[in-house]
Order: sequence, then structure tokens, then C-alpha cells
Amino acid sequence: MTTLLLAPKKSIRYATLAVTVLLNGYTCPVIASGFALMEQSGTGLGTAYANTATGGEDISAMFYNPASLTRYRGTEFISTYYLIISDTTVNLSRSTDILNNPIRGSDKTNSKQSAHIPNVYFATHLTEQLRLGLGLTVPFGLSIDYGTAWQGRYELTHAELYTADINPVLAYLVNDKLSIGLGFSAQHIQLEMNQVLDFGSICLSQLGLPTCSSLGLLPQSADGSVNLEIEGWSWGYNFGVLYHPSKTVQLGLAYRSDVNHKLDGTGHIDVPLQATPLTTTGAFQDSNANATVTMPAHLSLGLAYQATDQLKALLSLTWTEWSDIKALGVNYENSAQPTTLINLNFQNTIKVSLGFILQLNNHWSIQSGFSFDQTPVKNANNRTFYVPDSNRYWASFGINYQAHQEILLNLAYAHVFFDDAHITRQTTRAHMIEGELNTQVDIISAQIRLAF
Repeated sequence: MTTLLLAPKKSIRYATLAVTVLLNGYTCPVIASGFALMEQSGTGLGTAYANTATGGEDISAMFYNPASLTRYRGTEFISTYYLIISDTTVNLSRSTDILNNPIRGSDKTNSKQSAHIPNVYFATHLTEQLRLGLGLTVPFGLSIDYGTAWQGRYELTHAELYTADINPVLAYLVNDKLSIGLGFSAQHIQLEMNQVLDFGSICLSQLGLPTCSSLGLLPQSADGSVNLEIEGWSWGYNFGVLYHPSKTVQLGLAYRSDVNHKLDGTGHIDVPLQATPLTTTGAFQDSNANATVTMPAHLSLGLAYQATDQLKALLSLTWTEWSDIKALGVNYENSAQPTTLINLNFQNTIKVSLGFILQLNNHWSIQSGFSFDQTPVKNANNRTFYVPDSNRYWASFGINYQAHQEILLNLAYAHVFFDDAHITRQTTRAHMIEGELNTQVDIISAQIRLAF
């Protein structure tokens, strides 16, 4: 999971991923810190992902630690579906335009949304010691829709960030105590952003009040809009180590690299009739656009302790290198169009998870977990409506049922509590916005594992 979760208004297709038709048509909100998505394992959700670095409970742990594949025999297939339900409220206490007049519109927006995330895994043996796996996942995502009637419309009305990841991995059993794993990721990303443009404020900043008044271009009197759609492919890698110092203790170390994307697409701008004079310089016209964005690296450490024959305790620590992301800058092929710059100034984060698994009998086991997930947003001045993130706290529960020797079913649930978040924004058009954001999230997952 990771940042603010607001569900999308339209699906983004995985059509470009010919091998991932099972993922076709899905979109996702932000569920972990920043815009990372932790939802890559149904059996991991039940422990608040405390079990992922140490190999998890099935092959879905290959996303977090590819060395985990050596823990499982034969050929396996896993499919997981997540339903994420979010409730986010924004209450604005102040919103003013370039003339310090109140911005018209609603000072409150509420989003009660649902989103769907799938992932699919396959693994088989190449030799007794070498194992091959493939994961099809959605590692990052963001979907926000505030609408056009609220006072923050000049900051943002809609945004979607979507990724799809193809991750083949190899795992090698060095000996009874040590396993290593290595993977390669081909990752597709698509970004869409929409906002309302206040051409009255733009005119005042360029031509001054007398000229703009004569043109009928005063703040909030001549609104247009901008829509940006860009996408691209890039690649990364992941590796992991599993070590068993004793029969009751497992240690795990896992790393996923950052992925540096170069995105290309188009920017479409709607200009109201009275603002046409502002286009004579060549600005505010449709143009090709490009941007660079980094999906951050993360490093995980894990400990699993088999306290009794029935009870296992789990602990994990994940560090994410969000500080690589200072801003999102969108450049236009039209040189007269200024760069769109969104300052983020993220900081690195830590996520700590504690979980337990209790084996009730040969068929049933239960899971529980708690996690603290730090936000990469430094303070209210760095918080944006694009990534309106805050610290979150996970409480989770899961049930495993061994329906057959070859079939394992899992259901899991997590509730995510967010700290109330204050936001103070001054936009490039000198609009000032202040307010509070309140969010809570519920996650339900269903997973099936088939062994052959």
C-alpha cells in the first residue's frame, strides 16, 4: 500500500503488456508511503508484510526477496486480487487568488472510492538447486480525483500514476543454510494529470492589472484547463539472500533497485476565448511533452523465529530511498510553453512490521500484524495535493486454508490509519491554499495457490 488512496475515474489498460492480460484493465490508489504499493502478496497482507524479507509463506515473496523461491518445491501458480476502499476528506481553511481574494468553490471535498489490484506469480525448478520464477505486479500507483468544483482546482483536479512490472527471477540454493536470488524488472509507467488554469491570474502576472482588466481577464473569470498524458518503459533489478543459522531462525536481506523512467506523450490545453491574446507568443498550445520520474529503491531486512511448533514470530524493516525524488518537471516541445514543475522534496523512509502466524491444525492457520509506515513528505509546506501523504499505521489479519494438498486459499484484511495531515501550498500562479487532510483505508485480499 502507500500514499493517498483515491480511486481512479477510468481504467488504464495493460495492453502494452502482451504477457500480462490477467492484469488488463486494473487501476490502483496509493497505499504505501509516497506512491509505492505494498500489495504484492495476499499471505503477506495478513502479517502487515512482516514476513516478506524472510521468504513469506509462498512464492509471492519473490517480489520482495527472490531467494525465497528455494523454500518451495515443484511448480506453483499464485493469483491474488485486492479490493482497496478509501475514505479521504480535504477541508480547506484558506484559499486565495493572486489578488488575495477568496477562491470560489467548495472548501471541502470527500472521496469514498474503491480500487482493484491484481498480481500473478509462477515458479518451477530448473535443477534441484536452481529455481525460476516470474512475477506480474503493480509496484507503484497513484490515483486522485478531486473534481473541478473545489477551491483547489487550480492546483489539481485529477492525477493517475500507474505502473506494471514484469519480473523474472532466478534463485539458487547454495547449501542447507544459504540461498541467493536475482531478478530483472521491465517496468511500464503511465502518468496523467489534469488541472484548471486561471488565465486571469496568468494575465496579471504577465501583463499587469490595467491591460488584463480591459481584456476581461481577471482572476477566476477566465478558466481553462491542461491535460497531460505521458508514458514510457524502463528497467531495474532485484536481489536477495536467505540465511538459516538454525532450524528456528531465518534471516533475510532483499533489495530492489530504483527505476529511472523517461516519459513521452502529449499536453493538451483548453484556452477560453477571452484569453486568446495570451497565445500570441506561442504559449498555451497543444504540444508533445516529456518528463523523467524515478521509482525509488528499497532495502529490506527480516527475521523469522519459530517460537513453537505452532507459532512463528516475524519482524521486518524496510528503508526506501525517496530522497531521490525532489520534483517532477514536465517539459514541452513547444519552447514557448514554460516547464510544469511540482516540487516534492521527499525524504527517505522507514517501515517497521511485526507479525505472527499461528498454525491451528493441518488445514488452518491464522495471521496477524502491525506496521508503522513513515511518510516521505517532510512537512506541510512540502505536502502536495498530488501526493497528500502522511504517516500511516497498519493493523491486519489473515486466514490460510489448505483445501487440498495442491490448493491453498488465503483471505486477509487490513485497516490503515493515517495521521491527520496539514497542507500549506503557494502555487506558481500565487494562489495560496491551506487545509487538513483526513484519510483511512480498508484492504481485502483473496489469494489462491496451485501446486503441480
